[in-house]
Amino acid sequence: MIELYETTTTSSRSLPFAPALPPSNSESRLGVRYIASQLKSAVPILLADLFAVVVTLGLLTLMSTLNLVALTLPVSYLAIFLSFVVVFSFAILGLYPNLGLHPAVEFKRVFFPISVICVCLLATVSLFAATAIFELIGIALIWASLTVLVPCFRSLSRKLATRFAPFWLQPIVILGGGPLSEAIYRSIKSDASCGFLPLGIVDDGQAQWSHEDYDPALYIGTYQELNEILPQKNAYWAIVTDNSVFEPSSDELMEPRYAPVELPHRLYLAETASFLPTMWDKVVTINMVTYFKQTDRLLLPIPRLFKRLLDLMLCFVFSFIIVPVFIICSILVKLSSTGPVFFRSRRIGRGNRTFDMFKFRSMFIDSESRLDQYLDDNPDMKIEWKTTQKIKNDPRITWAGRLLRRTSIDELPQILDVIRGKMSLVGPRPMLVSEPDMYGERYPLYCRMRPGITGLWQVSGRNNTTHEQRVKLVTYYVQNWSPWLDLYILIKTVKVVATAEGAY
Repeated sequence: MIELYETTTTSSRSLPFAPALPPSNSESRLGVRYIASQLKSAVPILLADLFAVVVTLGLLTLMSTLNLVALTLPVSYLAIFLSFVVVFSFAILGLYPNLGLHPAVEFKRVFFPISVICVCLLATVSLFAATAIFELIGIALIWASLTVLVPCFRSLSRKLATRFAPFWLQPIVILGGGPLSEAIYRSIKSDASCGFLPLGIVDDGQAQWSHEDYDPALYIGTYQELNEILPQKNAYWAIVTDNSVFEPSSDELMEPRYAPVELPHRLYLAETASFLPTMWDKVVTINMVTYFKQTDRLLLPIPRLFKRLLDLMLCFVFSFIIVPVFIICSILVKLSSTGPVFFRSRRIGRGNRTFDMFKFRSMFIDSESRLDQYLDDNPDMKIEWKTTQKIKNDPRITWAGRLLRRTSIDELPQILDVIRGKMSLVGPRPMLVSEPDMYGERYPLYCRMRPGITGLWQVSGRNNTTHEQRVKLVTYYVQNWSPWLDLYILIKTVKVVATAEGAY
């Protein structure tokens, strides 16, 4: 039987404080339809790569028939090996669907994996037979053929697909009016091989489109209509020349000027960009014009799925350690003071929804009265409590609770919240229902993710950080999130837990 100590009597499942949050249908729309959209743009390029492999093996077979090269490995083995490794390595390097990548950058990304593949072939051949000059010629032929044919076939494939299968192009909208947006539209329209199909211009200055200097045919709607335009056109890309569509109004920071927009991929011109850069930003080149590319990974279905699967997999893998620790900790909590083993605390989760978070009880049942008495006896500690909501040598904590907190094991029951989908292993620090105002205009960022058992706060000083620093860490994590950042935090958490850094 699980006993619970509940720290709040709030029964609401949703908070009245409603900031600018992503639309509720974001995960469903940016799921299967998004993946299908990316695949249709990747197929022509993928077929071009496979055709380059087939032609290369055909040349190799012909040269072998003429006794100009030696084939130690069977052609069927080479076909499977080259096809899989080429496609896999190109996918890792972002060459599918490869939109807006300058030919020189594309050639660089093609050249290096092909060279590595040929080195691996040379090493494999050496295991089966003494390397002869004819075998070296064969591997050199593979390297030269793929290096030349892959870029050529890719370019040809784009041109053929644009002419005979234009559905491979990715729809893209331009946010912001004026001559600059018109010039961008016409530039993209004139270079369809870049992989984009310009839909038109979205702008709130509708009156100017009746002016003779503007082409009304390019105007497709206002910012308020953007969330209707995007799903109708199956568009996931935009070029931003007017940043106000993503900025809050000046008088009420928590009220968005426009409805939250679901755009995974945004392109910014250097001269008009006013966004906060992230560690994952890239560049895109369209008709010799370079844009900064910013991807909102929280909207991408595959990274989100990977994060969830990683949570469940790690919970399952380490269950054989977690269960005995659960039993031992439960006994310690019971021995330290009277009361239940677990307590639940109402916290704010993703989408501004509340949930009950589980932890091992580390405080006395009468913790609030103990705190009030302590602050009355030590008025100098009131400032620290008001600033950080934490104090060292907290009189509310039991001897077992102090041990559990120092080792961070008191948070172990949150594994249950991870399994039921309310939390993640890595994410922002779970927020109390009384804390949204403390986050100010950054609160909507917090609500975009599940809170985590560990996170940047826990591995960046923990209780030694100020509240302002914690808010900045949440902002940084959400804006820079990727599965790789999660893995980095998980690895660093092991060190922090082992050294009890910042724990009290």
